[in-house]
Amino acid sequence: MDFEEFLWATGNEITVETIKVLMKNKKPAGNVMHRNLMKIWAIYMKMLLLRC
Repeated sequence: MDFEEFLWATGNEITVETIKVLMKNKKPAGNVMHRNLMKIWAIYMKMLLLRC
C-alpha cells in the first residue's frame, strides 16, 4: 500500500487532494499542515513496519 492509498483507506481524502494541489502549484505546506502530514507519515511508516 502506498501513501496515497493509505490516506484514502484512513478517510483522508482532503489530505490527498491538498497534497496534489500543493505539488501542482509548487507551493510548500504551511507549518501546521506539514506537522500534520508528518504525523500521518509516521503512522503510515509504523504500519508498513508492522506488516513485515
